[in-house]
Amino acid sequence: MLWVKVSGKLTNEEYAELVPSWEQMIAKFGRFRLLFQMEPGFKGWEPMAAWDDCKFSLSHRNEMERVAVVGDKKWHELVAKLGALLVNTEVRYFDDSQIEPAQEWLRE
Repeated sequence: MLWVKVSGKLTNEEYAELVPSWEQMIAKFGRFRLLFQMEPGFKGWEPMAAWDDCKFSLSHRNEMERVAVVGDKKWHELVAKLGALLVNTEVRYFDDSQIEPAQEWLRE
């Protein structure tokens, strides 16, 4: 399971630093589960980071086993719903107070 915590605004450079660990997980295990935690104050992605995230999700949509999106804003829930359209797996949104249930769901 990969656990990614983001805060502030996710830049293209920061996103580019995340991708190699995801690709290593895919190379080693074939598939992975992702916990994407948007911490309070997360303001979203820079445009290029959002574009790169979409490209990664589409190109690896079959390698993602489950995705749990954790946040505290209504638009964070919308991110989970939009992300579900890009991947061939179940994506669930959890409120930030439900981090433990999100982890449990990913471990099932």
